[in-house]
Amino acid sequence: GGWGSGVRPQRIAGRALVPVRVPLGDIDADALRILAAVADDFADERLSLTRTQNVALRPARLPAVPAVRANLATVGLGLEGADQAGDVRACTGGPVCTLAITPAQRAGAQLVASAGLTRNSGLRVHVSGCPNACAHHQAADLGFSGGKVTSDGQQVLGYQVWLGGDLGVDTIGRVAGRIAASDVVAITEAVVGVWEALRERGETLAATVDRFGLEAFKAQIDAVFAGRWEPGPEPAPPPEVV
Repeated sequence: GGWGSGVRPQRIAGRALVPVRVPLGDIDADALRILAAVADDFADERLSLTRTQNVALRPARLPAVPAVRANLATVGLGLEGADQAGDVRACTGGPVCTLAITPAQRAGAQLVASAGLTRNSGLRVHVSGCPNACAHHQAADLGFSGGKVTSDGQQVLGYQVWLGGDLGVDTIGRVAGRIAASDVVAITEAVVGVWEALRERGETLAATVDRFGLEAFKAQIDAVFAGRWEPGPEPAPPPEVV
């Protein structure tokens, strides 16, 4: 009941870093009250908000972790899966944000149950509702930036698909193609499937894209996803005639 997914030791004996998974960073007042009470009772009155849109108890007393789990379960929160692939990062998106073009939270919720992400817990997937990058889509293994995209000659609400971001090796993701908003899960499964077929043992998605080159990786995606996406970034609009 103590050690488990995401529970990591601290330098002080008997203490642990305990991340609490907050799906898509969306939490209500009742859950916050329970978190505050848990911090008061088991974690030196400290709560940390993480860059992955979760909450961390730091440091928590290791013998208290089962009680932490039980208290969090009363408001639908838990420790398992925090900071893993299914823990998708998404901005508020539309209709909450006035700048957002697409409902990023809806796309993120659809991705949570992706089979490809379930198989690969280390993947980082970020969804922004517009090019402003509040979810840092260009820093993820697989990122989505919302907007109006050209699909089959028509302008539709959708996403540009970014591949290969890894700030640990100073690599920014690049646009591989565009999809309609309804195809977020499908393109994710296609990308993950191609990566699983091409990767070497222990290789990250960013490293696989870098080893093959973006164009070659895109060609592999096109072989299994042809007709459902448009390779390459959104074309620039034609210049205005004065």
